[in-house]
Amino acid sequence: MKKIITLMILFQIGINSSYSQVAVKLDMDEPAPFAGVLLKESKVKDLYKKELKVIKLKDLADTNNRRAEYYKEESIMRKKQLESERTYSTFKSIGYFILGAILTGAATKVALESAR
Repeated sequence: MKKIITLMILFQIGINSSYSQVAVKLDMDEPAPFAGVLLKESKVKDLYKKELKVIKLKDLADTNNRRAEYYKEESIMRKKQLESERTYSTFKSIGYFILGAILTGAATKVALESAR
Protein backbone atom coordinates (compact mmCIF):
# COMPACT_ATOMS: atom_id res chain seq x y z
CA MET A 1 0.00 0.00 0.00
CA LYS A 2 2.89 2.37 0.80
CA LYS A 3 4.38 1.70 -2.62
CA ILE A 4 1.10 2.51 -4.33
CA ILE A 5 0.71 5.74 -2.42
CA THR A 6 4.33 6.66 -3.18
CA LEU A 7 3.75 5.96 -6.86
CA MET A 8 0.58 8.02 -6.81
CA ILE A 9 2.42 10.93 -5.26
CA LEU A 10 5.23 10.61 -7.78
CA PHE A 11 2.71 10.47 -10.60
CA GLN A 12 1.02 13.62 -9.31
CA ILE A 13 4.38 15.33 -8.95
CA GLY A 14 5.20 14.33 -12.52
CA ILE A 15 2.02 15.99 -13.75
CA ASN A 16 2.61 19.20 -11.82
CA SER A 17 5.07 21.39 -13.75
CA SER A 18 6.37 23.13 -10.63
CA TYR A 19 7.98 19.84 -9.57
CA SER A 20 9.46 19.04 -12.96
CA GLN A 21 12.99 18.95 -11.52
CA VAL A 22 11.95 16.08 -9.18
CA ALA A 23 10.07 13.90 -11.69
CA VAL A 24 11.99 13.04 -14.80
CA LYS A 25 10.38 11.53 -17.88
CA LEU A 26 12.65 8.94 -19.44
CA ASP A 27 12.60 7.34 -22.84
CA MET A 28 13.55 3.71 -23.45
CA ASP A 29 17.25 2.88 -23.04
CA GLU A 30 17.93 6.21 -21.33
CA PRO A 31 19.90 6.05 -18.04
CA ALA A 32 18.04 7.05 -14.90
CA PRO A 33 19.37 10.12 -13.04
CA PHE A 34 18.75 8.51 -9.65
CA ALA A 35 18.27 5.09 -8.08
CA GLY A 36 14.75 3.82 -7.56
CA VAL A 37 11.90 1.89 -9.08
CA LEU A 38 10.97 2.67 -12.65
CA LEU A 39 7.57 1.82 -14.01
CA LYS A 40 6.10 2.19 -17.42
CA GLU A 41 3.77 5.14 -17.75
CA SER A 42 0.86 2.82 -18.56
CA LYS A 43 1.46 0.90 -15.32
CA VAL A 44 1.51 4.12 -13.29
CA LYS A 45 -1.75 5.20 -14.95
CA ASP A 46 -3.29 1.81 -14.13
CA LEU A 47 -2.19 2.14 -10.51
CA TYR A 48 -3.59 5.65 -10.42
CA LYS A 49 -6.96 4.45 -11.75
CA LYS A 50 -7.04 1.64 -9.19
CA GLU A 51 -6.25 4.07 -6.41
CA LEU A 52 -9.08 6.33 -7.58
CA LYS A 53 -11.43 3.33 -7.44
CA VAL A 54 -10.31 2.62 -3.88
CA ILE A 55 -10.92 6.24 -2.94
CA LYS A 56 -14.39 6.10 -4.52
CA LEU A 57 -15.17 2.88 -2.65
CA LYS A 58 -14.05 4.48 0.62
CA ASP A 59 -16.29 7.46 -0.13
CA LEU A 60 -19.20 5.12 -0.82
CA ALA A 61 -18.54 3.26 2.42
CA ASP A 62 -18.46 6.54 4.34
CA THR A 63 -21.71 7.62 2.69
CA ASN A 64 -23.34 4.30 3.55
CA ASN A 65 -22.16 4.58 7.15
CA ARG A 66 -23.57 8.11 7.42
CA ARG A 67 -26.85 6.94 5.89
CA ALA A 68 -27.07 4.02 8.30
CA GLU A 69 -26.44 6.36 11.23
CA TYR A 70 -29.11 8.77 9.94
CA TYR A 71 -31.69 5.98 9.59
CA LYS A 72 -30.82 4.66 13.02
CA GLU A 73 -31.38 8.10 14.57
CA GLU A 74 -34.57 8.51 12.52
CA SER A 75 -35.79 5.14 13.75
CA ILE A 76 -35.16 6.07 17.39
CA MET A 77 -36.95 9.40 16.92
CA ARG A 78 -39.97 7.73 15.24
CA LYS A 79 -40.12 5.10 17.99
CA LYS A 80 -40.26 7.81 20.68
CA GLN A 81 -42.90 9.67 18.67
CA LEU A 82 -44.99 6.51 18.35
CA GLU A 83 -44.69 5.81 22.09
CA SER A 84 -45.91 9.33 22.91
CA GLU A 85 -48.82 8.86 20.47
CA ARG A 86 -49.73 5.59 22.21
CA THR A 87 -49.68 7.31 25.59
CA TYR A 88 -51.91 10.10 24.26
CA SER A 89 -54.26 7.54 22.73
CA THR A 90 -54.46 5.62 26.01
CA PHE A 91 -55.31 8.78 28.00
CA LYS A 92 -57.84 9.75 25.36
CA SER A 93 -59.57 6.35 25.62
CA ILE A 94 -59.62 6.55 29.41
CA GLY A 95 -61.05 10.08 29.20
CA TYR A 96 -63.82 8.98 26.84
CA PHE A 97 -64.64 6.03 29.13
CA ILE A 98 -64.89 8.29 32.20
CA LEU A 99 -66.98 10.83 30.25
CA GLY A 100 -69.32 8.02 29.12
CA ALA A 101 -69.65 6.73 32.68
CA ILE A 102 -70.46 10.22 33.98
CA LEU A 103 -72.99 10.86 31.22
CA THR A 104 -74.60 7.44 31.77
CA GLY A 105 -74.81 8.13 35.51
CA ALA A 106 -76.33 11.56 34.88
CA ALA A 107 -78.82 10.14 32.39
CA THR A 108 -79.78 7.41 34.85
CA LYS A 109 -80.24 9.96 37.65
CA VAL A 110 -82.42 12.16 35.42
CA ALA A 111 -84.47 9.16 34.33
CA LEU A 112 -84.98 8.01 37.95
CA GLU A 113 -86.01 11.51 39.10
CA SER A 114 -88.45 11.94 36.22
CA ALA A 115 -89.98 8.51 36.99
CA ARG A 116 -90.94 9.55 40.56
